[in-house]
Amino acid sequence: MQVQFNGGTVRDEDLIIPTLFSQPTAEQLAGLPTLGTITANSPTIGRRSLVQYGFGANSAVTGFPNVGKSWYDGGSVSLTRRFSRNLGLTAAYTFSKTLDNSTNELNSSALNPRRPQDGFNIDDEKGLSALDVPHRFVTSFNYDLPFFNNNGNPFVRAFLGGWQVNGIFQIQSGQPITIRSGIDSNRNLDAAGDRATFNPNGDPNISSGIQAVALINGVVTPVALGNAATVAYVALNPNAGYVPTGFLARSNLGRNTFRTRGYNETDMVILKNTRFGTDGRFNFQIGAEIIDLFNQRPRTIGGTGAQVEALFTGGVGAQSAAFGIAGNPNFLNYDIGTFTGRTVTLRAKFIF
Repeated sequence: MQVQFNGGTVRDEDLIIPTLFSQPTAEQLAGLPTLGTITANSPTIGRRSLVQYGFGANSAVTGFPNVGKSWYDGGSVSLTRRFSRNLGLTAAYTFSKTLDNSTNELNSSALNPRRPQDGFNIDDEKGLSALDVPHRFVTSFNYDLPFFNNNGNPFVRAFLGGWQVNGIFQIQSGQPITIRSGIDSNRNLDAAGDRATFNPNGDPNISSGIQAVALINGVVTPVALGNAATVAYVALNPNAGYVPTGFLARSNLGRNTFRTRGYNETDMVILKNTRFGTDGRFNFQIGAEIIDLFNQRPRTIGGTGAQVEALFTGGVGAQSAAFGIAGNPNFLNYDIGTFTGRTVTLRAKFIF
């Protein structure tokens, strides 16, 4: 006995221009529709001016319909050592997963598209959220150095005693981003969310441009992007993991499918307390606050505000959308963008 089920779906196959990662032959391109033919057979309805409705506007309108969805699941474990014997310690680890279909509608990140690839298919945007951090560990400590605090010499006690060290160490996974095409691939008049094309046999850390080709008099001929005679796109580097999606080609990438490098930072505060007066009533405190003690370049991608960069993710490539655009010279270049670097703040207090 044999039981068998066969099924298949073909969606607009004749309206898709292929993307190839090796040089095609004339036989492979024979019979393929051209960009001009597809465009002519798929007319678009002209945009209607809002003036006719009495709204007093004749340009684009940005709307924020309440169609966004998100899903979060996570668990955490924490440990606290109460301050005892000059030492206090806390540690916490969180494991989580965050999905959504829209994160960046206010354009707070240059690397996560603020609009969908297809505004009429928001469900196609479901994927990892830009806020997804599957692994995060944070630990902090407070340590009072016990040396010289009870020294019989008041000068030794005053200058060498009273030291305190506080520190925070945090480490977390990188940020999911969308590798984008950089052009209006689907020709819906919006290039913000158009995704690149992924080569499963290529190096995911390398991208390249594409060359449009046409079949002219039986000869495979390079043409400019957008040329009506285009029948295929060919990757300039066949070993590239990502290439732009050409006009009316179809991307095979999902949203936020690339995760940047992880991030860690160590911050520290060093304090010197000099107490005097009856029962140490008065305290002259000096200290140094050190942010990013080891002067490491953060490896996650932040927004465009200084506070966001400094406090949230450090802003690697935050000022340049080129980081996530296939074929751009700065593709996955972690050295672009602005970095806050190590920051040292000196302070003094008189406490009474």
